[in-house]
Amino acid sequence: MLGYIWTRHINPTQDGARVGEIWQRFPKFIIGFVLTFVVGLALALGTPTEISSRLPAAIGEANTFRVIFFILTFFSIGVLSDFKRLWQEA
Repeated sequence: MLGYIWTRHINPTQDGARVGEIWQRFPKFIIGFVLTFVVGLALALGTPTEISSRLPAAIGEANTFRVIFFILTFFSIGVLSDFKRLWQEA
């Protein structure tokens, strides 16, 4: 949207942003985030009271996995990094 507004109104150019180009450059994972949020919201709003009372314990257990995956993310970045090449660039 910002690309369209910029090329049409703020800094108009001869060949403004076309809809196809905007769609091509749009990061599609954002659609997944929005859909995941909507599904999660629908599930949360439809949860019975007896299940929602057990939610704090489940969050505590899920937090353990969040920490593990957070550590694994940075570990995998470190494993895939070529520090020799990075050091040569500096």
